[in-house]
Amino acid sequence: MKVKQLARSLIPLMAIGVLVTGCGSGGSVKNLVTDLKGGVKTQGSDLYANVSAQLNTNSFSMTSFALPILDPNNSSVNYGSISLTPKLGGGGGELIISVNVSQAARIKSSSEATLPNGTSLPLSLPSGVSVIAIPIGNHGAKIYLAASLTTLMIGSAIPFPILDGVGAYVPGVNLFAPIQFGKISSLVGIFAGAATDQTGLGVFADLSSVLPASLSADLNVIAVSSEVQGLSQSQASAAPLHTIPVRFRAPRVSRYAEKRMYYHLWKASQESSNPELKYE
Repeated sequence: MKVKQLARSLIPLMAIGVLVTGCGSGGSVKNLVTDLKGGVKTQGSDLYANVSAQLNTNSFSMTSFALPILDPNNSSVNYGSISLTPKLGGGGGELIISVNVSQAARIKSSSEATLPNGTSLPLSLPSGVSVIAIPIGNHGAKIYLAASLTTLMIGSAIPFPILDGVGAYVPGVNLFAPIQFGKISSLVGIFAGAATDQTGLGVFADLSSVLPASLSADLNVIAVSSEVQGLSQSQASAAPLHTIPVRFRAPRVSRYAEKRMYYHLWKASQESSNPELKYE
């Protein structure tokens, strides 16, 4: 009996090394992203942004994909792309998001700005700034965009079928941790839901700190937030140039729920000789 109890107590610790590392809800997911870069540029009267995140998934390999970011109301309109390139040797990959912020920010999205499991996004935005959720593909993935003259946030949430069984045991549990990469703050983690296409990885990046000082000189760059609606060109040009960051927050999770998450991640990793995080 004591041997069985010892074995059961060790499984959550083994699972930490399967997809997440460390201990505690914060430390366990921080190593999901080992590096993150982001930038913006203006082209004509539009603002473009990109985020590149190096994912570390340990025992889970990743499968490549490349999908367009389409207007949910008009699929002929393309605002950018999201892609994943597996790391040589497995155990991670590079996630890249590129988007025309100026055009995408005008989307009238019918998709609720929640994680795929239906829970609230783990962040707070400045007054007057809202999040647009853009569905990607046919299996629950979403791109998130929040933009104003002083704030810019881009995020993604990608469910993976191999993790569906994990979500069935810990529905509604979200393990996220804030992490700083140079000037860019981010939030990375795992979300879980009871239904299919509701369990996967989330990455959010606050690019407010890299917005160009000349941004407010052109209303077409970002003209959707309440803080600039109704302003004339000259008024917008005179707007303050200081940026207002997004506030990321790590959801509170009980130690029991966290251990259950680790245990079922470990079980998912044992179901095949080559467990894959594959977005289909």
